[in-house]
Amino acid sequence: MDWVQGFVADIGWLAYLAFAGLLFAETGLLIGFVVPAGDTLLITLGMLAATGTLRLEYLIPSMYVAAVAGHAVGYWIGHALGPAVRSKVPAVYYQKAESAHAKYGVLVMLVAPLITGVRTVIPFMFGAMRVPFAQFFALSLVGSAIWVFGITLLGYFLGELIPKWMVYAAVFTIVALIVLPDVYRNLRAYLEAKRIKGQESRAES
Repeated sequence: MDWVQGFVADIGWLAYLAFAGLLFAETGLLIGFVVPAGDTLLITLGMLAATGTLRLEYLIPSMYVAAVAGHAVGYWIGHALGPAVRSKVPAVYYQKAESAHAKYGVLVMLVAPLITGVRTVIPFMFGAMRVPFAQFFALSLVGSAIWVFGITLLGYFLGELIPKWMVYAAVFTIVALIVLPDVYRNLRAYLEAKRIKGQESRAES
């Protein structure tokens, strides 16, 4: 599998930029619901770092900045949309975010990055609720650190425990059996939700 290392080496910093872009999209954009789960991405990249394919000292900072920046962008999008943000996201994720917020209050930002879907919704919700940005951002810094450092290092240590060829096999298995089906399911659910909303809007008019 030396070609994998060679490919990453050839494109250099673009690899880290692409991975960070995926994490940014999931945490800060309304299309984040169709992006592969960040947990899967982080643990996979951590495993690749254990093989030497990626450099941990570049990977973790780039992913951390992407997560924090994504949350900040999501906050300001929610701030601009106001209550209308509720109609922009899948109901199941918004309900999960509301339940988490009811349970933890503003401290939900410390655990939200660990919950798929909720980490995308919470920034929009907090922006729409006009939670002070300084408070939101401070909690985002801590929550994102727990998530990015914790999950990436978990993948790294797992990658060090198994032979290199098994790491690559595990990565390809994750992509084939988890990431691609996850993208497909999320995209279908997202498009179906938009279709239903469109029908409801036409019925009301």
